[in-house]
Amino acid sequence: MGRLHSAMATVPPPEPEKGTHEIDFVRWIQQMQTNLAETVGGVLLRGARPVQIGSANGATIRASVSPGRLVGWSMRVSTLATDPAVVHFRDGQDANADLIAAVVVAPGRDAQQWLAPGGISFQNGLFVEILTGAGLSTPQGAVFLGGAE
Repeated sequence: MGRLHSAMATVPPPEPEKGTHEIDFVRWIQQMQTNLAETVGGVLLRGARPVQIGSANGATIRASVSPGRLVGWSMRVSTLATDPAVVHFRDGQDANADLIAAVVVAPGRDAQQWLAPGGISFQNGLFVEILTGAGLSTPQGAVFLGGAE
């Protein structure tokens, strides 16, 4: 065996982990962003957020402009209608975006679907396209949105 060097005889105390305050701050910011993303009017969103769709003029809408989840829908077509309603849910800002779901509602009927807790994630917002022409009817109802996960 060789000689012990004097520096080898003492073991320095462990240094505190670097950056722990920064990591805690980043975690806090991420949690706060999550909480704010899932509030409506400052109230924590505990369920789905309804967004009205359809109208007398057959309005197509952007139900969401940010990432989120489609967790359900409820639509109805008037008993006076003679043709079905067709609704496309698209991941994006317009009718050219990717189709994520399609719903056909017969006259005088309703279509309800609950997909929670998971739902269908969308990345670029949710565009609800109510197809028109060829005598298609306009549904009345709502889509139900969950926060991004």
